[in-house]
Amino acid sequence: MQKCLISLFISLSSFFWLTGSPSADRDLPKVVASFSILEDIIHEIAGDLVIVDTLVDRNSDPHVFQPTPETIIQIQSAQFVFLNGLGFEPWFVKILESSNPAPQQCVASNGIASRWIHTPQQGKAVPDPHAWHSLSNIEIYAQNTLSCLTTLLPSKAAVLEKRYSDFIKRVKALKSQLEQEMSFINLQQRTIITGHDAFGYLGDEFHINVKAPLGISTEEKASAKTIALLINQIKTNGTRAIFLENLANSDLIKQIAQEVGIDISNNILYADALSEKGGPADTYLKMMTFNIESLIREMKKNEP
Repeated sequence: MQKCLISLFISLSSFFWLTGSPSADRDLPKVVASFSILEDIIHEIAGDLVIVDTLVDRNSDPHVFQPTPETIIQIQSAQFVFLNGLGFEPWFVKILESSNPAPQQCVASNGIASRWIHTPQQGKAVPDPHAWHSLSNIEIYAQNTLSCLTTLLPSKAAVLEKRYSDFIKRVKALKSQLEQEMSFINLQQRTIITGHDAFGYLGDEFHINVKAPLGISTEEKASAKTIALLINQIKTNGTRAIFLENLANSDLIKQIAQEVGIDISNNILYADALSEKGGPADTYLKMMTFNIESLIREMKKNEP
């Protein structure tokens, strides 16, 4: 049924696109980013050389995204579609099956050494798609983005390369800064609780033990056994750093915090989307700074 609807959307989209009003920026190449973090990386490298349509808005949950007729229009009018990959955009496969010609794709996570997580819902190990929470990984994201943008804009290769290099310098400088700040937290104190399992790559990079009642998707449901085990671990280990996220349902975390007698952090974590513009996490680098500095403040509460 969904494939039929997508085919209908594609047929209708051709009409709406052809009859739509001309854009003042119609001479600029158009690209689509699946979600806000990719949008920011494209902006860092391309600046105003391209028009970027973002399918999943800031402060919106990509895990529950469903394509609409507007989605089809955006994709059909784009010269490149930038995707995270690692199973993060399963809806795109359905669009691809019904698209002729298929849009050019740029998978930002190509080349990442992915984490694999066993999910009871799927009954098998699947790649963790949240690879952007590693600053080392984001260098690969940026490299892939540069390659695709250079293919799209070969005459601007030098400009793109310069912007890419500047971005990578800022990424490396931020990683060094945050590692220095993290070095003051003992390894025994580096345990946090979050809503869903989105921060594993961050945990690996900064040697943080990340626990979550939900799996890699905010759509998953936690079993009573999983919740009981997590509550027991918190009580046993004395963990006091517990966070809400900007998108995940907060009820379960509030229930767990109440059960173990822990105050939830005043700072939410940004997992799958940037904040609105002007917010504390409205660019990728701001998001990483905000998240990790929030973690550091709360992990200090784990001190005996």
